[in-house]
Amino acid sequence: MKYQIIGKNIKITEGISSAVEKKLSKMDKYFLINENVECRVVCSVNGKEQKVEVTIFLPQLPLRAEVTNPDLYAAIDLAIDKLKGQMRKIKTKMDRSN
Repeated sequence: MKYQIIGKNIKITEGISSAVEKKLSKMDKYFLINENVECRVVCSVNGKEQKVEVTIFLPQLPLRAEVTNPDLYAAIDLAIDKLKGQMRKIKTKMDRSN
């Protein structure tokens, strides 16, 4: 998976990018994700709120999650949890239709 990590009003540090990549690498078990799949993560700060937007561009459809939280790392975890739920739902639908 190709990662594009963007910061708005925040500098993306090595710690932030490694945390995002580590969390997203766990999602490979849901689908056959190869190097053609792109993932865009936008981290932004607005006052005391940290906002994380994660978009995974799959060939069939894009998956997207958006979370706002005072803690950036908690927002990343919540966004990944949302994406896992979406992927589980899609995979279940695909399994039932076959």
